[in-house]
Amino acid sequence: MKSKSERSAARRAIEEERRRVQGEQAYRDWLRTSRNKPLPVPLNQGELSMRGSVSQMYVNPIPWQST
Repeated sequence: MKSKSERSAARRAIEEERRRVQGEQAYRDWLRTSRNKPLPVPLNQGELSMRGSVSQMYVNPIPWQST
């Protein structure tokens, strides 16, 4: 008959193997599905923010008035 420490060591080994297999499966699923997901749009400005050379600037239509 196995001792208590041998049983707990065997249980830990089985649990560790199960977690490793589950993690590998999750990683393979992530690799398979990640290429189908859309990429985020930078700065939430759509196509305008994807052009690196042109920047949109806000120009106040009402000029400052001195009081």
